[in-house]
Order: sequence, then structure tokens, then C-alpha cells
Amino acid sequence: MTRTVLAVLFLLAALGCALAFEAASAAAAALELAARAEASPTAGIKQRLLQRARERLESSWAEPLAWHAGAAEALSGVLYEQAAASGTSELYRASGVFAERAVRLSPVIANAWTRLAVLDRAGFGRPICSAAQCLANSWRAAPLLAGESACARIRVQNSVTPLSPDDGRIQAFLDSQSSERAAARCLDFLPPQELYRALLEARARRP
Repeated sequence: MTRTVLAVLFLLAALGCALAFEAASAAAAALELAARAEASPTAGIKQRLLQRARERLESSWAEPLAWHAGAAEALSGVLYEQAAASGTSELYRASGVFAERAVRLSPVIANAWTRLAVLDRAGFGRPICSAAQCLANSWRAAPLLAGESACARIRVQNSVTPLSPDDGRIQAFLDSQSSERAAARCLDFLPPQELYRALLEARARRP
């Protein structure tokens, strides 16, 4: 009897590990395809790569979209990019659904909170939070983000509450950027003289 119980427990543990591995693999594969899509020079190739990323998540035998926060966030990002490329309202709304699912499963996913804020400002908000509340949750989850996510967050924050160059969030954004030119483009909402000063101060803070 004890041996049978141990065998069942072992099988359950093995199944749990297999589910977790498949969910993580599906999310990682989708994110890799999405990154390739972002770098693609043509719209047709980009759309095909995004569709492959979506299918990888939706067809996974582990059904990670129901329970894995990383998979839900990955699909939310893919759907958002598809929506931005096609202008399809239904895709924007679907992106919000999976972003909301991601933060309900794991409230520390800053990118999902940021996307919910962006969607709210665009008229595709979800009941979970307003743009201001979503942004507050995003900053709380991660003071720093990488790449386009960081730029999107600082810009939508400024659209909700105008930022000064002395705001700690702008300083942190500048300190995290590898390209000064890209950072300047992202912060073009600042008056030119204030932006120039902020860039010089960020340059001086670097070791």
C-alpha cells in the first residue's frame, strides 16, 4: 500500500514538473518569436512570426494560458503587437484580458501592469484598474524596465501625470538606458532645455 502511494506521488510530481517545464518553454518560445518579429524589416514576416508565437501558446498541451502568469503575459504582448499592426480593436481587448490574467496570477509582472495602463488610455481599459492605478502597480513591481517597455511606461505616465526632469522615475529611466539618443527620443515630451539638462546630469552620474 505504501509503495503504491509513493508511486502515485512520484507520478504526480513528475507530471507537475512536466507541466511547469512545458509552460515555461511555450512562454520562452513565444517571446523569442515576438523578439524576432519586432526586428523584422517587413510587415508580412512580422505578422507571421507573431501568429506563430500565438499558436505556440494556444496549442500547448499544458494549457499554460489558464494558470501560468508568464504565458499569459507573453500572449498579451503578442496580441498587443498584432493589434498595433492591424488596428484591430478585438485584439487590443484580448491583450487586456490576458494582461489582467497575468497580474492576477502574479501581481509583480510590471510589463502587464504597464500594458493595462496603455490600453486604458487608448480606450480599451479593463475593470481591474485605471491607468493611474495600473502605473502605480507597475512602478511598485519594478522600478526599472528594459527596452521599449521602459519607454512606453514613462510616456504613458507623463500622459496621466506630467513629469518634470527632476522626477526620480525619469532619472531612473535615463540611468537604465544604453542609448542616449533613444532615451532622448522617448523623453521628447520634455522642454528641450530641460531634456538636455537631464541628459547631462544622467551622463555625469555614470561611473
